[in-house]
Formats: sequence, C-alpha cells, structure tokens
Amino acid sequence: MTLLTADSFAGIVSERMAAESIGLSAQWFTRLKELLPVAANEVFPSEQILDHIPLLIVDIGHYLQAPEDEEIAANAAVIEKARELGVLRHAQQASVHQLLREYEILGEILEAFVGVEAARLPMPPTAIECFEVLRRVTRATRTLMRTTVETFIAEYTSTIQERNERLKTFNRMASHELRTPLGTLLFAAAALEQPVLQGDTSRLTRIAEAIRSNTQQLARLVENLQRIAR
Repeated sequence: MTLLTADSFAGIVSERMAAESIGLSAQWFTRLKELLPVAANEVFPSEQILDHIPLLIVDIGHYLQAPEDEEIAANAAVIEKARELGVLRHAQQASVHQLLREYEILGEILEAFVGVEAARLPMPPTAIECFEVLRRVTRATRTLMRTTVETFIAEYTSTIQERNERLKTFNRMASHELRTPLGTLLFAAAALEQPVLQGDTSRLTRIAEAIRSNTQQLARLVENLQRIAR
C-alpha cells in the first residue's frame, strides 16, 4: 500500500469531520457543561447556538483541503457564521472569557479527532502530514474565535454606548423634573420671609398649599428614582 499524501490525509479528515460534526459538537457541549457554573439550559436556552457549532466544524473540515495560500477568513460564509455566533452569545449574556474557553475546548476536541483519524488508518500518515492538518485546524479555530470575540465586543460596546445615552437622557429629564418643584419651594420659602405677608391669611394659605403639593411631587419623584434604581 502506498503512503498517504498530505492532501489525501487532509481529505480523509475533512470528510470524517463533516460526517462526525454532530458527534463532535456533542463532545464540545458535554465538556462545556462540566465547566459551566449554571445550568446548561440557562446558557444555551435555544438551539441556535448549538446549530452553529456543527456548521463551523464542517467549514473547518473544508478548509483543510483549501489551497495553501488561502485563509479561512476569505470564506465570507464561514466568517458570517462566526459573527452570528458572537451576536448570539452576547444576547445570551456570555462573557469574553467564556467564549475563549468554548473555542479552546473546540480546538482540543478537533485536534484529538485528527489524532484518532490518523491512528485508525491502515497506513498512518507521516508526522509532517499530521502536523499540516493540525496546523490548519488550529489556524481555522483561532481565526473563527477572533471573529466571534471581536463581534461580541462590538455588540457589548454598542450596548454600553446605548445605555450611556439612555442614562444621559434620563438624567436630563430627572434634573428637569426635580428643578421645577425645588424652584417653587425656594420661591415659597423666600416669600414667607417677607413682612408684608404677615397676617395675610389668604396668601399664606396659597403658599402653604404650594409647599405641600410640590413637596408631594418631590416625594413621588424620589420614590420613582428609588424604584428605577432597584
């Protein structure tokens, strides 16, 4: 039997990776569940995330047979899947650390898979052939990880900016709402100091009413602010 070429071993691994993408994804998910601090269904509440992993594994397998000078980043469809994964993980409130760990585990599983495939062949590939396939698996995994993390960070930054704008708008509105009754109270306090009002029961009653209503308004505003803070 003739020795396998690098291309033939890459082709075998590529086909096997596509065929076993669901099983490899299951291994990935099992490893993650052992590390997650919360229930798995709280981190993966939908099938969207899990559906992306087999697709990415298939794409990594295809990359193994790509020309030497071709990068997986040139495949727009693959990169788009990685970006979608970043958006989904942000929506599910993951962390950058968790994303990095997820891809690290995926890389470990794929690298182990290459070793298993090499061992099961009647005529094992050479060390150079194995090294080339492993190099491509590592390069592809890192590229997809970088794309996912960059998208995640962009989504996170956008969310922070949006929240800051909302906070600024809220502060302006709160300041306006507080300023009006405070101004009335200051005016009423100054009016009470005027000697001309002494004995003017009618005007004193109106001022007292203004103080009472504006104090109630301030109390309601403070209560609302406390509720929002909670």
